[in-house]
Amino acid sequence: RVYSDLSPEEKDRYNADIKATNILLQGLPKDIYTLINHYTNAKDIWDNVKMLLEGSELTKKDQESQLYDDFKHF
Repeated sequence: RVYSDLSPEEKDRYNADIKATNILLQGLPKDIYTLINHYTNAKDIWDNVKMLLEGSELTKKDQESQLYDDFKHF
């Protein structure tokens, strides 16, 4: 399918996914970015970033706080 074939609702969702994807990718550390830059869906990116950060030294609460601060426009 091409963009012009999408319904108005699908276009809105597509545009929101692009914006969310850009926000997520721009705020990532380089090592994490290289692991997830092939994902095209914002939810897939978000889920994989959360999974990758689980192994970091931050506590779960600190991780979520940091992610929400970085991506509060998500």
